[in-house]
Amino acid sequence: MGLVNTVVPLEQVEEETIKWCEEMLEKSPTALRFIKAAMNADTDGLAGLQQFAGDATLLYYTTEEAKEGRDAFKEKRKPDLAIPTFSLINKDLLLQLDGLHQAVFNKKS
Repeated sequence: MGLVNTVVPLEQVEEETIKWCEEMLEKSPTALRFIKAAMNADTDGLAGLQQFAGDATLLYYTTEEAKEGRDAFKEKRKPDLAIPTFSLINKDLLLQLDGLHQAVFNKKS
């Protein structure tokens, strides 16, 4: 994702956000969490990034997601990420989006 992915009129923000969320929810929940953690680790400098990379690699290769991703790649198919951890990212993501929605649409001028 870039700094700006799309620009839409204010009345289309919620609809466009839902489209982006649906696309993100097709991705690995663990990978999405790692991306967020990596962005935060950047403030710790090189040592923070090195620690994050090592931890992430060890954790990722022990998950069912990793095994499904590997198998899907080898079998040339989309991964089935409908596994128990998937519901956790949905809840977290929905809570974050609700906060964003509140900030954008309930903003007082």
